[in-house]
Amino acid sequence: MGLFLMTYLNLYEIEKDSYYLKKIEYISNWLINNSNRNYKGLSWGYPFNWNSVIYIPKNTPSSIASVTIGEAFLRIYNTTKNEKYLSYAQEISKFLLSELNIFYKNENELCFSYTPLDEFQVHNINLLNSAFLLELGDVLKDEKLMDYGKKAANFSISEQNEDGSIYYWSRVQNKYNPNHLDIYHSGFEIRSLHRIQRVLNESRYEKAFEQYKKFYLRNYFEKGQIKIRPDTIYPIDIHGCAEAINCISSIDENKEYKNYADMALEFTLKNLFYKGQFIYKIIKKGK
Repeated sequence: MGLFLMTYLNLYEIEKDSYYLKKIEYISNWLINNSNRNYKGLSWGYPFNWNSVIYIPKNTPSSIASVTIGEAFLRIYNTTKNEKYLSYAQEISKFLLSELNIFYKNENELCFSYTPLDEFQVHNINLLNSAFLLELGDVLKDEKLMDYGKKAANFSISEQNEDGSIYYWSRVQNKYNPNHLDIYHSGFEIRSLHRIQRVLNESRYEKAFEQYKKFYLRNYFEKGQIKIRPDTIYPIDIHGCAEAINCISSIDENKEYKNYADMALEFTLKNLFYKGQFIYKIIKKGK
């Protein structure tokens, strides 16, 4: 529902049709009415049980669901100047700071957990939280939010590899899925770094973003194909393809990399669009 909310906002910003504002209002009300009431602030989780390193019961609020909705609310506020959406975003920041487990690597670096039940150190969600807190802190002129956001960014860029990439897990938890990279989590991280460096406007964050962007373009796009991981195009996954389009479109204000977005769109339509709908995944059979 948070992604639907973001989509209707995108449509409204493009077309300025009040119909989309009505959809935004409807989905926002639905989200508030269906938020998790067992934790401080506003938060949401998945309506199903899921297994990661540990078992996570359904409806456990996750930072990725909550901060995705938070980004949407903050963008709606910036577009409409309706104060209630800013207050919703503030309530989500309360959940992040009071209910998630926070690992402090040192006084200048921290990592947010995925849910209140785990102690995962996952870079894509840490950077998403960072970008949201920095953007919200910038609007509110709130130094506490800015401080948390900057320290989370510091943690993840401190673990950036020489080639510009950032693995899924932190170095101390890399054993769970060693050196894992894929196009959609990389896309999340790059979009977050783009937002982070725009708020902080410091060379170290701009450098981290530029290095990762170069890795992304060099390793996930090849001869008209979108690669799910740097070493393979399979499985051809709608999530990976959609994120490739989204990532390039989000970071490319000057249309410098439009050919990559066009490539991703063409590859997606060629492989995954069939009889008016999108296929979820194509798996290569055999070895």
